[in-house]
Amino acid sequence: MGAYAHLVGFSADGTTMVHGHPEGAEPKDATARGGPALAFELHPSVAGPHRVFVQVKIGGKVITAPFTLVVAN
Repeated sequence: MGAYAHLVGFSADGTTMVHGHPEGAEPKDATARGGPALAFELHPSVAGPHRVFVQVKIGGKVITAPFTLVVAN
């Protein structure tokens, strides 16, 4: 994957998107492990609900988890 996780999100109206990786150092090789907690800093350009998807790789399997975030004004 190249990072401990990937995050992509979209505003409810589909006009904007966000993308990010966890804060901190990137993995140095394929055997590096992250977590259990991962922190993301995002700066959505519009307020309101956003649907975000986080991908992690566990035991060689990519897992995608959906979340809904509400961005305040």
